[in-house]
Amino acid sequence: MENNPKYLSILKVLSVISAILTITLASFSTDFKAPFWLITCSYSALLFVISRYNQIYFAPGIFMLNITMFMRYCVLILSTYLFGELSIYANNYNYLTQATFLMIYEQVAIFIMLYVTAKFEKKQFSSLNIIGSELPFKLNNMLLVSVFILFIVVGVLVINPYLISGFSLITEGMIANENLVENNSGMIIILWQACLSWLYIFFCTYVRNKYKSGSLYFCILFSVIYILLTFIGQQSISRWYTIISVVSVYFILKKLYPNKVKTIMMTVIPPVLILLVLASIYKNTDYLTDREHFINNFINLFDSKKLDPYFSGPVGVNNALGLKNDLKLNISTLPLDVINNFPIINHLFDTSKNTVNQYNYYIGRFWNGSGDQIIPLLGQSMIYFSAVFSPLLSCLSIFLMRKYDRKYFTSSSLDVYLYSFASVWIAVMPILNLTIFLSWVYLRIFPLLLLITFTNILTTGKLVIRRRFD
Repeated sequence: MENNPKYLSILKVLSVISAILTITLASFSTDFKAPFWLITCSYSALLFVISRYNQIYFAPGIFMLNITMFMRYCVLILSTYLFGELSIYANNYNYLTQATFLMIYEQVAIFIMLYVTAKFEKKQFSSLNIIGSELPFKLNNMLLVSVFILFIVVGVLVINPYLISGFSLITEGMIANENLVENNSGMIIILWQACLSWLYIFFCTYVRNKYKSGSLYFCILFSVIYILLTFIGQQSISRWYTIISVVSVYFILKKLYPNKVKTIMMTVIPPVLILLVLASIYKNTDYLTDREHFINNFINLFDSKKLDPYFSGPVGVNNALGLKNDLKLNISTLPLDVINNFPIINHLFDTSKNTVNQYNYYIGRFWNGSGDQIIPLLGQSMIYFSAVFSPLLSCLSIFLMRKYDRKYFTSSSLDVYLYSFASVWIAVMPILNLTIFLSWVYLRIFPLLLLITFTNILTTGKLVIRRRFD
C-alpha cells in the first residue's frame, strides 16, 4: 500500500516554493499588517515533519484533505499577496491578526490529529492483514433489484425533466439562478441522487465481477455518465457535489482495478476538470455578461477575493471573530445549526438565528431569508466552544475521515461507495462548516445508506450486520 505517493511529494515541494514566495512578497507588501505568510510557512514545516504519518495509505479522504489544505494554506495566501486585495465580503477587518494565529492553531491541531490517528490506523491495518490483497465484491443476487431501481430513476426523470436542466451549461453556456431544492420537491431530489449512486456502484461491481477482462472501459463509461448526471443535476450546478463525486468515483475504480490507475486518470479526470473550469468561469466571473477574454477570466478564478470565501480564509475567520465578539454568540446556536437542514424537523422549529444566517447578516449578505457566504468551520467551533477549543470540530473531522478511509478498504459490498463519498465529504469539512456538512449527511449520505440497507434486506431476507473494524 502506497503511503508516500508522488502527489504528496509534489505538495511538499510546492509548499516550500509557496512559503518562499509568500515571505518574499510579504517583505515588499504594504497592503496587509497581518502576518498571513506565517500560515504558509507553518503549513510547509508541518507537512514535512508529519509527512511520514500524514498518509498511511492512499485513500479518498486523506487525498482530498491534503489537496484542500494546500489550496487553503498555500494557494489562497499566495493569491492574497499577488492580487493585493482581501475579500470584500466583510463587516470590517479588525480581527485579521487574530484570525491568522487562529488558523495556525487549527493547522497545528489538524496535523497533531493526523499523527495520533496514524498510529492507531497502522495497528488496525496490520491486524486486518488486507494490505495488498483484493477483496471480492458480494452482490447478493441484486440484479432484479437493480432493474427495479433503474425503472424508478427513469420514471422520476420522465416525470421531472428539470433534474437535468443543468445541461444548459453545456449546450447554451448558461446557468439558471434557481435552486432545484427550493423550487421543486426535495424528496424527488433525494430519491434521484440516492438511486443514481446505488445504480452506479452496482453496475460497476457487477461488470467487474462478471466480465473481469475488458470490463474497465464499461466501468469508465458508467463513471462518466454518472459524473455528468451529478454535474447537471442542479440548475445552479453544485461544483462541490461534483468534485466529491469525482474523487469518490476515482477511488472506486482504483479499488476495482488497482493495476489500471493511469488509464483511469487519463480517461476520467481531464473531461471533468474541463467541466468544472467552465462552470467556475461561468459562475464566478463576468464572462457571460461582459464577454471578457477567456484567459483573463481563468486567471480571475484565483483571485483571493473569490478564493477566501471558498477555502475559509483569513477574512472568513475574521468575520467569525467579529460575529462572536460583537453579537455575543455562543453554544446556544449549536442545536439550531444541527437541525437547520434536517428534512421536515427544520419546519417545526424557528432556526432563523443559526450561525450561517447571522454570519451573512453581520457582513451584509443576507436577503430573502438566507445568505450566500460560508461561515468557516473554525469560526463555528470557536462560537460554540471558545477560541481555546476552536479546532475541536476540525479534529473530529480528521478522526471520522480516518475511520471511513479504513472502511473504504475493508468493504466488499455496495457500501464501499458510501464510505468513499463520506470520507471525501468529511475531508472538506474544515473549509466548509458544520451546517453544510450535516445537510449532505441528511440529504445524500443517510438516504443512500437506507437504500443500501433496504436492498440488502430484500436480497438476503435479513438485516446484514457488518463486522465492525473500529
